[in-house]
Amino acid sequence: MTREREIDGSIKPAIPYLEYYTPSSDTPLVAWQWYPILWDIHWIITSDFTEKTDIGIFTDCAIIQTTGLYRIDFQLHIHDGEANASCKSHLLLNNVEVWSSVGYIYVDASMNVTLFTTITLYLKKDDAISCEWASDSITAIIQDDSVFRISYIPMLGWNNNQAGVAVNRGVRR
Repeated sequence: MTREREIDGSIKPAIPYLEYYTPSSDTPLVAWQWYPILWDIHWIITSDFTEKTDIGIFTDCAIIQTTGLYRIDFQLHIHDGEANASCKSHLLLNNVEVWSSVGYIYVDASMNVTLFTTITLYLKKDDAISCEWASDSITAIIQDDSVFRISYIPMLGWNNNQAGVAVNRGVRR
C-alpha cells in the first residue's frame, strides 16, 4: 500500500486525506428519521481509504485501511425555503452512532445555515465511517456546498527496526 504522491516528477510522502462534497439525500418524509447522506464527488489522496457504496448495511461510507488517529470535519449546509426547521446530523462508525458527533441546528424559513462537526477518533483497519441527517420539516434540504473530510493526524513515533530512527508516518528523518 503506497502513501506517496508525485510532485514535480519526484515521489513525496502524503498525509492520508479524503474529502467528499456535493451531497444528495432524500428529503425527510418522516420527522426525525435518519437519512443517509450520499456524496457525488470524492477526492482521495492516498490508498489509506477505500469506499463502499450501497453495499450491505453501509451506504456511501469510507473504509479505513490503516489504524491511527484521524480528524473528521463535517460541514452540513441546510436550507428550508418554506418553514422553520430543526435539523440534526451524526456520524456512524461501523453503522453505530458516534455519540460525540451529534449536532443540532435550527433553520429559519428561507435561510441557509451550516452545521459544523469536528471530531478526532482513533480508527482501526476496516472501520467504516458514514453520515446521516434528520429534520422535523419535510421541506428542509441539504445544499451542494456541504463537505465531509477525514485526515490522518501524524504522530511522531520511535521505530526500533530502523536503529531508533524517529519516523513520522510517510516522512523519514
